Amino acid sequence: MLESKDFTAASKLAGKMSESMQVGSVTFSLSPEAQRAAEQKLSTQAIASFKQKAQSSAQAFGYSGYAIREVNIGHNGLSPRPVMMMAARSMSADAKMSAPMGLEAGTSTVTVNVSGSVQVNR
Repeated sequence: MLESKDFTAASKLAGKMSESMQVGSVTFSLSPEAQRAAEQKLSTQAIASFKQKAQSSAQAFGYSGYAIREVNIGHNGLSPRPVMMMAARSMSADAKMSAPMGLEAGTSTVTVNVSGSVQVNR
């Protein structure tokens, strides 16, 4: 398994490695640091949305505010990673030796859920 944060270097190295071994698939994922940063940003947004909905709901029922009774914050992690399928190429031996492997990144989805219960106040 080859892991790298440098997309260009990984592409070149995978191209060189494909000279002596077959590459079956390539997958991409967020680094743990990027995943944590995305979860933190989304958590802040989801909590603000929860609080706004709780306040709006309390007011819609004729109450002045609310108190949070229970709250759950869940991080569902990442969606399945995109997989690049290798296309067969007909190249000369010299071209294969120096050509970087064609890699294309996909997207990952980080999900944060906030749920809970509130008690409305007069």
